Amino acid sequence: MGASASFLKTPRTFKIVATAAPPKMRTTMPSVPPTRTRTANLYGLSGLLLAATLFPFAHGIFGSRGLGISFAIIFFIASSAASAAYLTVSEIFPLELRAFAIAIFYSLGTLIGGVGAPILFGFLIATNSRLNVALGYGLGSALMLAGAICEKLIGVEAAGKSLESISKPLQSA
Repeated sequence: MGASASFLKTPRTFKIVATAAPPKMRTTMPSVPPTRTRTANLYGLSGLLLAATLFPFAHGIFGSRGLGISFAIIFFIASSAASAAYLTVSEIFPLELRAFAIAIFYSLGTLIGGVGAPILFGFLIATNSRLNVALGYGLGSALMLAGAICEKLIGVEAAGKSLESISKPLQSA
C-alpha cells in the first residue's frame, strides 16, 4: 500500500479540503430556489425549447441530427423536472397514502406517455406531413408549459419542512 492509498483512508484529509476555501467564499454561495419554483422553471424551459423546435422541424430546417441534438437537451432538462414532480405530488398526500399516490401518478404518466403518445405519433407520422408531427410536438410543449404554470400557481413548497406539517397523517385527525 503506497502513500496515495493511505492518503485516501485518512478522514481528516477530506475535512481539510472541505474547509480550504476562504471564509468569504464559503458564505457567499448563491441560494438555491425553492423546489416548486425550480420545478416550474425547468418544465417551462423545456416547453419553450420544444416550442422553439416546431418551426425549424416543420419547414425542414432541422434534420434528424438537429432534432436529435435538440431533443437530448430538452429531455435532459425535462427529466429532472419530472422526477421532482413525482416527489411533489407524493408530499401533498397524507402519510398513509403517499406510496399509493406515487404509484397512481406513475401509472397514469406511463399510460399516457408510454402508450398514448406512441399511438398518437404513429398516426401523425403515417400522414407523411412534417407539419402534423410538429403539431404533436406543439401539444407536448403546451402540456409542459401548462404543467409549469400549475406548479407555479398551486404547487406546494415542501423544502425544509417535515412531511407531517405539509399534510397531516390520517391517524392524527
